[in-house]
Amino acid sequence: MEMKTKDRILESACRAFAERGFRETTIAAICRAAEANIAAVNYYFGSKEKLYEAVWEYADIQARDIYGIEEPGENPGEWLWEYIRNLILMIFDEGPGGLIPRLIRRDIDADMESELIKKIRVRFLKPRRQQLENAVGGILNRDPASFAVRALTSHIQAGCIFFNIKMRFREHIFGTSSPAPREVEFLIKSMQTFVEGGIEQVRSALKSGRLTEATLEGRK
Repeated sequence: MEMKTKDRILESACRAFAERGFRETTIAAICRAAEANIAAVNYYFGSKEKLYEAVWEYADIQARDIYGIEEPGENPGEWLWEYIRNLILMIFDEGPGGLIPRLIRRDIDADMESELIKKIRVRFLKPRRQQLENAVGGILNRDPASFAVRALTSHIQAGCIFFNIKMRFREHIFGTSSPAPREVEFLIKSMQTFVEGGIEQVRSALKSGRLTEATLEGRK
């Protein structure tokens, strides 16, 4: 069945933005690949910026459908291990399920702080971080907005996302940018083990007083 013009444009835009980023992608290039005219982009999406948002909407739907993104429930520990698994699988997913990491690699991590990117951060990335903070807060039995929780959350995200944005490091570790499934599985389990041990150590240190939260007063 032949794809509709709107779907062809969206599919072409997904590839283009993921490969070249927002700045380096032109509407003309998207339309050539989609075999559509520029007027069709304006008709269906309104502008390049709105087409970019539509790509993120599509990427978000695909990630939810394939990997599931639920709120932490009664067992935040189990949610966190599943979160780590899904995040790493998404990073190495070259299909629709890994579109968000590829978009992040091109634009979010780049020196690009436009109003559009800020809007994308708030709409699509901030809710995921808040879910993670809620889970870590549940494990530590602390306010998700506390400094300790936010610090641990940053450690977890950085450890996983590093493999997304640092392609040379990925190639150094695996010898390729596309590791074998068994290597990805080892990475998942080792990361889960590392995070589990780290959280337990932090929880113990906070309880004993060996570790105290930094005072953020006056730094808001």
